[in-house]
Amino acid sequence: MSLEWIEALSAAAAASPEMQTAAATCAVRATNVVTGTPEGDVIYHLEASDGRLNIGAGPAQRPHSTGDPNRGPR
Repeated sequence: MSLEWIEALSAAAAASPEMQTAAATCAVRATNVVTGTPEGDVIYHLEASDGRLNIGAGPAQRPHSTGDPNRGPR
């Protein structure tokens, strides 16, 4: 998992009509932590609301949930 992967995921989601429709019908802010990658621990976020979808590096602002495989969801 790399910054390039996160950017590709973001581009694919932005190009997906299904993902844009989903973003219009829900509100979620989630931070995901992936441990043990060749680049170390990777943190990325997904934020969806009001028809906007944002996936990017780093944590979400005020996440509804955080997924960490070592500690489980919070």
